Amino acid sequence: MNRRIPAILAAGLLLGSQGLGVAQTTTVTEDMKAAVIAYAEAQKTAFVKDQSKAAIISLYKKLYGSGANKTLVRTLGTVALNADEINTLAENAANAIVSGAPESVMAASSQVAIALGQTLTKGIEDPKLRRQLAGALGKVDKINEIAEVLGQAAGGDSTAAQEYAGRALIAMTPAAGIFTAVEVATGTMKYAKGKFVDGELEGLYQQYLRDGRDGPEKVRGQLETLGGYAYLIRDRRPEIEGEKAAAISKASLEPSERVREHLTRTTEKEVIDDILERFAARLVQEKKRAEATTAAEQAEAEATVVLDALDWACRTGYGEDWTSKYAFNYQRFIEITQSRVRTDGILDPHDPKHIGMMARLLSTRLVYGEDSEEYRKQLKDFNDYRTSLVGTIGLPPSKPSAPTETSEANGACGSDNSQADQLWANALQLEKEGRFEAALAALKQSVALCPDAERSARIAPLHDKMWIAWAEKVGANVKKAIPDVKEPTLLIGPAGN
Repeated sequence: MNRRIPAILAAGLLLGSQGLGVAQTTTVTEDMKAAVIAYAEAQKTAFVKDQSKAAIISLYKKLYGSGANKTLVRTLGTVALNADEINTLAENAANAIVSGAPESVMAASSQVAIALGQTLTKGIEDPKLRRQLAGALGKVDKINEIAEVLGQAAGGDSTAAQEYAGRALIAMTPAAGIFTAVEVATGTMKYAKGKFVDGELEGLYQQYLRDGRDGPEKVRGQLETLGGYAYLIRDRRPEIEGEKAAAISKASLEPSERVREHLTRTTEKEVIDDILERFAARLVQEKKRAEATTAAEQAEAEATVVLDALDWACRTGYGEDWTSKYAFNYQRFIEITQSRVRTDGILDPHDPKHIGMMARLLSTRLVYGEDSEEYRKQLKDFNDYRTSLVGTIGLPPSKPSAPTETSEANGACGSDNSQADQLWANALQLEKEGRFEAALAALKQSVALCPDAERSARIAPLHDKMWIAWAEKVGANVKKAIPDVKEPTLLIGPAGN
């Protein structure tokens, strides 16, 4: 990752040449650098957690795809995860994925699979609900296969049975590939150092990427018709059957040889499906990994902007040698600044200039105090800048002129104006609830259908109400954006203590 060193690091070199304690200066500057990196890593983990949570929710949506069937919804609801449980699973998965350790990823994905499998198995128990689930998931054969395995599970390891079902569900949803530990694949699908070990398989995967939307079908065609890839099918089939046998044995009492053979028998189509599912899972992982890296780089750049602003305020307030006198909780200051930018309502939390304006304001307050002339000047500059942004981010539309109210217009509604009347009633109710923007939209639709004089006359005052409410909201955001940052944890004290 390309990390830009905050300006304070350069200042630290200058201080060292003036005979000040080099070790002491290095401690301060290294603390700042460490704070930037720690903040970036925290943002990366938060990003992956959001992705993990979204993947879990998307899997649940697939399970509840037949929402019209109330019995199914009620049945699945008895074992569904609550928000806190989803949050915990997502957090565990995020920490594992960020760590990059295959064993950790596998353990986290097992947790997710067991939780989902518990819900899936509950729906499969009833043949009628099983059909609903099969329809929702679009995988009738797969659901029947899972049901057969679970039918052998009486007296076996119920958790293993649920994991078996959950992993099957994850495999049906390539978008959930974030939970698939591709790195621990074995045999034909062995994956290491970012590539499939088998060169032919890696070449197929690269073609899969190049062909975009058509990639899966083109690769499927090659696997089905070209003899050069026959060994992939031949070698992968016994591996899949072995994986099935191991999962079934763990999940159930030892089935008869006939049942085992039936449950583990794998067709050529299933082998090709398996290869394509692995490709899809790897693509998702690579995409999410790249997005997480980008999020970390973005967070690092934003944190650097914040500490540059703090350095500026400290140099102007404490002098060029401030690093020999003071040290701060830099990561906390970054977090506070970014939190204020995110909740501001006007500033863009990813625009360096916007972040810099907030950071300068809070840095000035931290260094000079809220009653200082320096802070008052910075506050004015900050408010002026925010005001200049208002016109570019969506002020309420300019105040409209009332439509001409002619007798012809008043008679233009026709005999059936029930829709206009309903919209008018909606507008009055929305106005009463303080939802002025929605009220104005309903009112304008009503007037368009029936240009009644009374209704037309309400447009201008309702627009004024909307504008005033918007201005009050902005004012409230200004107060939020200028918080009391006198936190004793920010100023640690004399540097080196």
